[in-house]
Amino acid sequence: MRIVRNINAVWTKKHIDFVVNNVESYGEIFRSQEEIEQELQRIENGNPSQRCKSPNHCYELFIEDGSYIGDITLTHRGNETYELGILVFDKYAGNRNAKTAIQLFIDLYFNEGIGRRIEATILVTNPYRKKIRRILLESGFNYDHVNGSYYTEKSDHRYLNKNDMNG
Repeated sequence: MRIVRNINAVWTKKHIDFVVNNVESYGEIFRSQEEIEQELQRIENGNPSQRCKSPNHCYELFIEDGSYIGDITLTHRGNETYELGILVFDKYAGNRNAKTAIQLFIDLYFNEGIGRRIEATILVTNPYRKKIRRILLESGFNYDHVNGSYYTEKSDHRYLNKNDMNG
């Protein structure tokens, strides 16, 4: 799997369809049907909005055959902390793609010095919350009982150094 930062990630019809059809997993990303229609019109006119604006980050996920399978997003929370979000398109769900992406991304995150802490929250409405919880815990995240989120920090994580990543 390859993880590639995209500083110009824009909305596509595929992304909109996915988040609208999976609102129980991702929440209300668009505030109204009118907002969805406006974005679809911008896409049709060749002027889509950005999906990730600074200081947030978007990373695209590609599997070995070169297929684009989804995104990891980082939402800046301040103080060298980002919240991780992951989207794997339905066609590529399963096959350990989310787990592989999260584990590889944690190494990238700490190796590149993006931040010192990653947090993740699972919506209670997410039908995959038990599976996601297991993936996060197996990937080195801890559960914060106070705020109900998951986190990992550079000081807690044994990440690969760049030489390990290259072979």
